[in-house]
Amino acid sequence: GTGAAVYRGGFSNVINPACLALGEGWRLDASGTLAQAHEDRFVPLWDSFGSYVTDTAVASNRHHRFGAGFAAAGRLPIAWRPVTAALSLTERYSFEYDFTETIRDPDSFSSPRDAVLQDRGVEIGGALRALSGGAGVALTDRLALGLAAHYAYGTRDQVRRVQDYDVAANTFREDSEHAMRGLYFTLGARVRVDDRLALALAYDSPLTAAGDTHVETTLGAYPDSVQLVPGRATVDYPRVYRLGLSYQPRTTPRTVFTVDAAYAEWSDLSDTRLPNSVLAQDTWDVRAGLEHRFYNDTVARFGFRRLDSYDDGETGASFFTGGVGFPAAGGSLDVSVSLSKFTSERGHWFAYPAEFTAAPVSRVEDMRFGLGVGFSRAF
Repeated sequence: GTGAAVYRGGFSNVINPACLALGEGWRLDASGTLAQAHEDRFVPLWDSFGSYVTDTAVASNRHHRFGAGFAAAGRLPIAWRPVTAALSLTERYSFEYDFTETIRDPDSFSSPRDAVLQDRGVEIGGALRALSGGAGVALTDRLALGLAAHYAYGTRDQVRRVQDYDVAANTFREDSEHAMRGLYFTLGARVRVDDRLALALAYDSPLTAAGDTHVETTLGAYPDSVQLVPGRATVDYPRVYRLGLSYQPRTTPRTVFTVDAAYAEWSDLSDTRLPNSVLAQDTWDVRAGLEHRFYNDTVARFGFRRLDSYDDGETGASFFTGGVGFPAAGGSLDVSVSLSKFTSERGHWFAYPAEFTAAPVSRVEDMRFGLGVGFSRAF
């Protein structure tokens, strides 16, 4: 995922448009991703004397999501300096998340035993995508500048539901939808220090995504009682500063080493639907990549990523990645995999019934597995 100091075709629009100046001729890129998320939640289990025994699982969820991106870049016939323009469609933020749990009767003397009291869950879908157009120009042999404009659009859907089999009045379903639109831009610069080392800097402006909202609430005790609440909401997403480095040592096979570090000011996050300020924290997103290119143009890649959490200063995720690339159909076919596992403490999505004694937070173990496939063709 690095690219602040190296050319990524039209995808440089959203990483660092200054790197577009490195492109020669035309290039088309397409990519697809499959991500699988495992989430297991645990709470402490006490004995009848109030002593801690072990952690017990209260919910286990698996879900998948798909993503895709497309880009095109080409050198413009401008004589004074090399200028390359690009058009791309990518995902800025994905909202995909699923959580379900079943509440069973804790009374061991009830009949039937382990009767289901509630089925409840949260399903969130949608993504904020960016349609981007940009250009990069090589002002000198060592300095390149770039600018990209992005039209962000997408819809976030959320469903909160509780099916109560014991008390019908507690059953409800809430469907909410927020259609968002907004504009932002990216400025970039790249400096070639020498034939092997390059440094880069990029800046993403804040994104204000506004649009209509729609909330529909259905109460289970009164099936005909449906509340429709239309409105309008605005979400302010943070500005991002991105630093990049690329180094090509004198090695065989040919090697490229890259490092990206992105600083996002999540403390500026705001949402007009929330009565109080969002208590988010600024984050660092650091990525390092190593690429070996062999004589037959086969490529081996390895990567590492460390990502902070904007809502928990003590939680972060580490991603380990690997991939290969090889010539195919006149272009390059690339495949990569990534794996991450991290632990955090989270509040419960729903309150537990009065007869349950539960800790105020759960220990959440997350595991993420990703598979990516990309194809690029230069001509």
